[in-house]
Amino acid sequence: MSKLDKKLCSLAEDYITNEYYRVGNCSYAWEEWDDPRDDLSCHVESSELTPGDTENYSWWQVISNEIISSQVSDRNDATGEYCVKVCAAIAVSSGSGDEEVDETVEPEECTIYVQIDRDEEGNFCVVGTEE
Repeated sequence: MSKLDKKLCSLAEDYITNEYYRVGNCSYAWEEWDDPRDDLSCHVESSELTPGDTENYSWWQVISNEIISSQVSDRNDATGEYCVKVCAAIAVSSGSGDEEVDETVEPEECTIYVQIDRDEEGNFCVVGTEE
């Protein structure tokens, strides 16, 4: 593996571990209604903060994240655009309302494609992900 490939894989793995599937990260989703009498006025809100004034919400929390492998799957050195395929074993507990987190949930293997761009100064930055 080239020095550049190692750098790109390391950046992608760090992003998955520290941002995308950070252990302990919890997200919430709930419905908001502009007009409670109009079924078409509903939309879904999401946040990493517990919803304040609603009892009906769903949540999911990352329990574990283990990187299995990574490799540069697509590259364009001329434009500075790269894609790194990261395979990881991720355990996510989910529920609704005040249900307890299940710490014993089994990890599932997933593949995440991390898009990385190089700017004019030669710095690399994650610009997107896809599962």
